[in-house]
Amino acid sequence: MREAGAFSTRTETEVLVMKAILHFSARLAGIVALLGLVGCGGGERGLTPALLPAELLVPVGANGTVLVSNPPRGAAQVDSWVTSNDSVVTVAASGTWTAAVTGVAAGTATVTATMGSVSVAATVTVVVDALSQPTQEQLASFLTAEAQAGRFSPVPTLKPVPLTADDSLRQAMANDLGPARLVAITVDTAVFATIPVVITPGDLTVAAVGSRGTPVPDVQIEQDVGRILDKMEGLGMDTSTLRDAYQSTDFYPDGAGNVAVPSDAGGVTFTAEHTFWGEFVVWGSYMVFNSSDMSHTFLKAADVQNLRNGEIVQNNTLSGSALTALHEMIHTAVFQTGCGVDDKDDQVVTKLGAVLKAKIDIELSRQPNGTADSTRVANYSRLVREAQDLGGECCLVRVLGLPGSARNLCINAPKEIEAGSTYWVQISAEKTDGSPLAKEDVYVHISGSGVSAPSTLAVRTNNSGWVSVAVTAGAPMGVISVSAEVLGASGTATIAVVE
Repeated sequence: MREAGAFSTRTETEVLVMKAILHFSARLAGIVALLGLVGCGGGERGLTPALLPAELLVPVGANGTVLVSNPPRGAAQVDSWVTSNDSVVTVAASGTWTAAVTGVAAGTATVTATMGSVSVAATVTVVVDALSQPTQEQLASFLTAEAQAGRFSPVPTLKPVPLTADDSLRQAMANDLGPARLVAITVDTAVFATIPVVITPGDLTVAAVGSRGTPVPDVQIEQDVGRILDKMEGLGMDTSTLRDAYQSTDFYPDGAGNVAVPSDAGGVTFTAEHTFWGEFVVWGSYMVFNSSDMSHTFLKAADVQNLRNGEIVQNNTLSGSALTALHEMIHTAVFQTGCGVDDKDDQVVTKLGAVLKAKIDIELSRQPNGTADSTRVANYSRLVREAQDLGGECCLVRVLGLPGSARNLCINAPKEIEAGSTYWVQISAEKTDGSPLAKEDVYVHISGSGVSAPSTLAVRTNNSGWVSVAVTAGAPMGVISVSAEVLGASGTATIAVVE
């Protein structure tokens, strides 16, 4: 439900449309510039050098990163980095094409990178992450009431728990910190030792990150995560929904803006809320107020470094760090698509991530002739069934771009065959909408006392949704069992061997 209370007399619909246009324009500009990024000197013909992000917001005392995209042809590195006002922003090279900027005091400065005769610049705005005394008192009063009602406690939960504040508190925070920010409020856990709980302004630590003018808070993390989707697309997988989620997410390292990733999690994502003023969500002893039209994902330092090192695939399987990043993107994609499950339900999102990893692993190990690894196909089918049991059928299709689960698996086999003969067993299946399950891997296991040699294999259905498997009978008076499984559907046929 959207709530009233904007900063002007414009209608809520007008405000939201303007936000969408501004956000799309900023994203489009960033994407166009990123298309020219190269790893070593020499930009492509026709692409203009740029410093990304073009507008960066950092708090006082915090760091941000700027990156030269599409360096001019012949340049080997940035020759110099200059700030227009070092009392507001300092800048120092951190790599061949990157620099760290540090907020010194509230204000705005221009950071310029020079390469020979070419210069590119970005605007850096430094903000003070502080709430006014009246707002602090209002926030402390709100949290005290929530704590005494048992809705706010230092005990971590499996997913963020929403807290609903009145419009006056939301507006006060937006006025103090900006209308498009992610604000983390850490609470001193010692206050929960006293009953009834009373929270004062002195028990709160406030930090804010993100703004409408900062579509890419950490350019390198975004690019590293983007390479995971590039890899999936190279394997022939549909990433359109995940790509949409990726392009509407700001990425940060663990600890940015005082947002700490829980110790038992690889990352944490706060999705863009529907209400104009945002929502409070609480996880353990800290809470977040998101009034941004972006989702915000925080990844642990180890995963950030692994992805920076290009560790997307290890031992022919998707790496743990890549899976963590995909897990967080699935949270956002589920939120955006509204595919029937709670986007904050970590159990469902974890299962969807496992399904996606299983499919990626199949494609990574697929042989040149198209044959898949039978063990990986069986694992994929099992995980699809488990995701379906959790209510994730729609998400399999709309979020992961997969066929979903199968139905009506049929094994067409004779009741008996002669010893020593070979018979072709036909296996077919349908999608849940009744259409043929075309070009899908099927796990097949042939066993029993009457089979010449037990076998396990993966075969692929044709465009009509069926595939044939050869079964050779051994000694007479035996029994052959043919079992098959695909996308959660399974079946078994028994064949008698006669003389």
